[in-house]
Amino acid sequence: MAAATTLYCTSAQCITYFGQGEVVRFADKDGNNAEDSALLTLLIASASYEIESYITAVLPLNQPIQPPPRKGIVSPVVTPGPKPLGGAQAALDKIAADKAAAEKIAADRAKANKLTADKSAAEKVAAERAAEARKQDQARADRERADKVKAHAAAEKAADAKRQAQQRADKERVDKARQERAAAEEAKRRALAAAEKARADAAKNKSNNNNNNGNCKPPKHTNKAGQCVS
Repeated sequence: MAAATTLYCTSAQCITYFGQGEVVRFADKDGNNAEDSALLTLLIASASYEIESYITAVLPLNQPIQPPPRKGIVSPVVTPGPKPLGGAQAALDKIAADKAAAEKIAADRAKANKLTADKSAAEKVAAERAAEARKQDQARADRERADKVKAHAAAEKAADAKRQAQQRADKERVDKARQERAAAEEAKRRALAAAEKARADAAKNKSNNNNNNGNCKPPKHTNKAGQCVS
């Protein structure tokens, strides 16, 4: 695209007429929310070239322009030279490409940030689920431990009851054996006493018999040794 021979406005006029926000929207090259002066100048040049293209379609600019005659003044014939070629379009294309690349980088960065955020959120959810699982495992372990303590206490109580029952049974057996031994000793003592009494009675009967037989006449009597004494 050839450069326009005339710029139809300045950057300041664009900002005044369209407003700062609108100018930034079209001339923000680096995405920093500010217009790029070089890009804005190129955009003005591009617009000026487009304006001249419309004018050329009606009035070719390479033809001599005859200005209207003014009274008393002879106007010279103005023959403009050829329009110089410039690199405005290439510069605009490069700026557009740079802006597209910057937008792609920004989009990729936003996508990467979203992926990072999603990963962080997923990791947070996983961590919360793992923490909840650990909490449930701990609660289950505490319940099992409490059940074991209860079972151990019940076993200890049952063992103590069994031990007390055994002690009572042993005491009863000992008491019974003592009573049986005392009863046996009492029976033995009574038997000995009865035997002693029987022997005494037998000796007395024998003595009486001897006295009756004349071996020991009164006032003498037979002692326990069987002797006849006074």
